[in-house]
Amino acid sequence: MQMPQYLYNNSHRFGRKKVIIGSLILGSAAGAIQAASVNIEMYTVFRTISGMFFFSAFNPAFSLSE
Repeated sequence: MQMPQYLYNNSHRFGRKKVIIGSLILGSAAGAIQAASVNIEMYTVFRTISGMFFFSAFNPAFSLSE
């Protein structure tokens, strides 16, 4: 997956806290759209996007805990 690695590299440039908060906000928005999905294709796309953003928030947060 290229997106989590891309956001992880941005955490060095913009700061880990900003990237974590941004990823969680975008992941939550994708989750809300996923909850309102009207067909299985829409659900699958936004489930994938939501998972990418939440995984992107995990990488910088993991490096903060070390």
